[in-house]
This record gives sequence, C-alpha cells and structure tokens, in this order.
Amino acid sequence: MTAMKALKIKNLNAYYGAIHALKNVSMEIYEGEIVTLIGSNGAGKSTLLRAISGLVPKTDGEISFNDTNILGTLPYQIARKGIAHVPEGRMVFPNLTVWENLRMGAYMKRSKKTINRSIDQVCELFPRLKERLQQPAGTLSGGEQQMLAIARGLISEPKIMLLDEPSLGLAPVVVGQVFNVITEINKTGIAIFLVEQNAFYALKVAHRGYVLQTGEVLMRDTCDNLRCNPQVRQAYLGEC
Repeated sequence: MTAMKALKIKNLNAYYGAIHALKNVSMEIYEGEIVTLIGSNGAGKSTLLRAISGLVPKTDGEISFNDTNILGTLPYQIARKGIAHVPEGRMVFPNLTVWENLRMGAYMKRSKKTINRSIDQVCELFPRLKERLQQPAGTLSGGEQQMLAIARGLISEPKIMLLDEPSLGLAPVVVGQVFNVITEINKTGIAIFLVEQNAFYALKVAHRGYVLQTGEVLMRDTCDNLRCNPQVRQAYLGEC
C-alpha cells in the first residue's frame, strides 16, 4: 500500500517585509516518517515551520495537510487539525509548574479525566518529568526543558510534529537522549518534520532529508544518500 502524504508544500513563498525568505519551496512528508531539513543559519528553516503553523502572515503557494489547503488558516485551527509545533528555544512557561505547562498543551481537551490521562501517558515517555510535575519549569535543566517542550506538543495527540532545533544548546549526552525520544515518538505513527543544526544526528534518525539554502531547496534525497554526498559532508558534517 502506498503511504499517504501527511503534508505537502508546493511553490511556497514567504516574506518578511521586503525580504523574500522562502522561494518556491516544494516538499512532502508522508505518514509515519521522519523528514529532516538542514541548512545554515538564516537559510529559512524556522520560517518554513512557522509558515506551516500559520505564523508567517505574508505567504503564497500551497500547504496541504491531509489533502486540505491550510495556507491562510489561523494557527490555533492548524493545531486543532493535528499539527504540533515545538519551537526553537523550548519556550516553556518558566514560572508555571511542569504539570501546568503540560496542561497548556492539552488546552483543546475539555474533560479533566482525559487531560489527566494524557499527562500520565506522556509522563511514561518522559519519566524525569513525572518526578518534577510540581517543579517550576524554569528550574529544569536545558535537556529537561526540551523534553517538556516536546511532551507539551505531544499531549495534543498530533498527526505530525514540527520540531525546531531540539538539540540546540544541549550537552552531547542529552542530545542523544532527545533523538532517542524523537525516534520513539515516530514509532507510534506520528510523522516528524525535524529542523536541526546537528546534521549528523538529523541524517541518522530521519528517513529522508532536504537541504535549504537561502530560502530555496538545494537538495532532496534519502538520508543515506545525503550523508554520502560530498557537498553535504563538507558543508554540514565537517568533513573534507
């Protein structure tokens, strides 16, 4: 059976004032796969995720989710359709407890019983958070805050997760833990669109990848092929 496209982007352009940040970007993500997007700082990677989430006001082209064009849809409506965006920098609410942060991710759920069950479920995946439910999020380590940000997105039961630089600023041992969690989430059937500056890990866990350069898709291939590409190896893997 042919896999269904969860997300399809066609000829997407995005602008910040006079700056043409994304230029006719086209790509697709299939159900149940991990797709990574790599590129240098300023290439437009975060802009692409923000455009998918409806956070870039000036766009044109097409973004289809489950065969419905969502371009121009309000961000909260996009979230309700099953797209969870975990932003760069974690963006937890530092003065709220871990439980309250998770509760914010469950804002679309009405039943207290359902909310509590969802929090219990994500805590099984993130046992460190379970130990710290009543602790202010601002007192967590960087790795724990990243886990909380991912858990907060996961609690909405998305069909696809947009992860923006989940390893940024983390110690190497914690980076490995974060990518293990991403793999485990994907095993449950959730598609992952991963923007990541650590190309080594990104190309290791993803199935396919795209390279974005100055707002344009430069390459698209399986991650195995991208890892073997001399241009990718030199520019993003630190090899000559």
